[in-house]
Amino acid sequence: MYFHFENKETPIDTRIFTELTPTPHLHTHIELIRVEGGDTVAFADNRSGACRKGDVFIAFPNQIHYYHDGEPPTGDLLIFSPELVPEFGEVFGGQVPVSPVLPGAGEDPRVRECLRELLRLEGEPRDPYQEPLVRAYLLILCSRLLPRMELAPAVKCDTDTLKAVIQYCTENYSREISLQTLSDSLYISKYYISHLFGQRLKVSFCDYINALRVRRACELLRQGGLSVTEVAFAVGYNSTRSFDRCFKKIQKVSPQSYRLRKGSQAVSGDFSNRA
Repeated sequence: MYFHFENKETPIDTRIFTELTPTPHLHTHIELIRVEGGDTVAFADNRSGACRKGDVFIAFPNQIHYYHDGEPPTGDLLIFSPELVPEFGEVFGGQVPVSPVLPGAGEDPRVRECLRELLRLEGEPRDPYQEPLVRAYLLILCSRLLPRMELAPAVKCDTDTLKAVIQYCTENYSREISLQTLSDSLYISKYYISHLFGQRLKVSFCDYINALRVRRACELLRQGGLSVTEVAFAVGYNSTRSFDRCFKKIQKVSPQSYRLRKGSQAVSGDFSNRA
């Protein structure tokens, strides 16, 4: 599984969505969607649920979340810092939903009104009176939704350490990398890093590095210009044999077959565009 840590530069972001990201990611904000049309399967850590018209999905801070869209979904997307609602600090700071999906919660008139007003305020010029109004709508929204959720204690995690580990892996996966080199570079126990991957990210260190390498290999194979052997070494493998084995495990086909399949799709697309 590939995932990344997002830095949110603004305390709140709200907009209408027409698609949702399939890439697993996490951040320190709360992410909420209300589905108006279409459908998607929403994932938060190891929990998931189908979201259809009228449903609400909530990912708490530092939960790895992503979406698999079915019929292209539309609706409201709200991402906000828990610092805007300190009244719910204990909830967002130490608990997670047992199920991240609230069926039918988006049909609540107060929920719809709050999201509509937050979207309206997002498009207006900032003024000194806006933040209290934004906070008021967020408090109402949380007060309407959180009582409907069954919560469980969150797995404790050092977010700064998690971010540093993910960033180091993302920047260095194509080099010689191991738990020991990661430990030496970040001055963190390799046993703690291994525990972090297994308990928090639900994937082993080796599997995550292979996911990063194969993801980049797919990009290079689609682009062309490099042989399969050159791609293998470019993404960090020391032999084509280990590259083939890891690539097949993730993509279910060999690198050669992947290139041929993607190449034929591109050619087919070119001819159809000319017709």
